[in-house]
Amino acid sequence: AGVADAIKHAINNPITFAKREIVLTASIGLITWTSAQTSAEDMVKDAELAMHQAKRFGGDRIEPFRPAFRTVGTDRLQFESDLRRAIERREFTLAYQPIVRLEDGSVAGFEALLRWDHPRRGMIPPADFIPVAESCGLIVQLGLFAMQQAAE
Repeated sequence: AGVADAIKHAINNPITFAKREIVLTASIGLITWTSAQTSAEDMVKDAELAMHQAKRFGGDRIEPFRPAFRTVGTDRLQFESDLRRAIERREFTLAYQPIVRLEDGSVAGFEALLRWDHPRRGMIPPADFIPVAESCGLIVQLGLFAMQQAAE
């Protein structure tokens, strides 16, 4: 943990760029070799799982690897894969919710809310898939899909 602490401390030191102070953060997955890891590749995978958990727990922290992360990691990889396919297969729909003026109760417009109807899991709430889309780089594609659907 000493090396990870030193790295985190070094990263957290503010830097000046273009006359502005920038503070960086780090989410670090910490791994200690055990006989359960049969290769360097296994160790890297476990460290990545711990890093993703560090991000899930709010980021800017050091998260030691725990074997339970393997299940979470496998589930997450499947979820990411399902999300990629869902965009291609257009499994998302929009639900329109009125925006009502409090003064007189009239409708000012509508808000389009993205919904995912997963073929096996059923309806998946945005709170579950939006953070995953953000973390794996799919949020722009998802946003474009939603805007195209709303425009139709």
